[in-house]
Amino acid sequence: HEALAVFLHGLKTTPDDANLLSGAAVAYDSMGEHKKAQALHRQSINAASGTLRTGFMSNLAMSYLLDNQ
Repeated sequence: HEALAVFLHGLKTTPDDANLLSGAAVAYDSMGEHKKAQALHRQSINAASGTLRTGFMSNLAMSYLLDNQ
């Protein structure tokens, strides 16, 4: 998946970028790799603030639903 590769490449230089973490997480979810996605969703939440953080929490919740949790 090309999108995942782009996000992971960006994380090499800015590993705490909340948007890149979230993008990689969503990419993993789209590939059915929910455990990897959930770890990155949690990292994105910790790296974010304000309304951005709220959106990332919603992404984590969706990941749990996709993973039947």
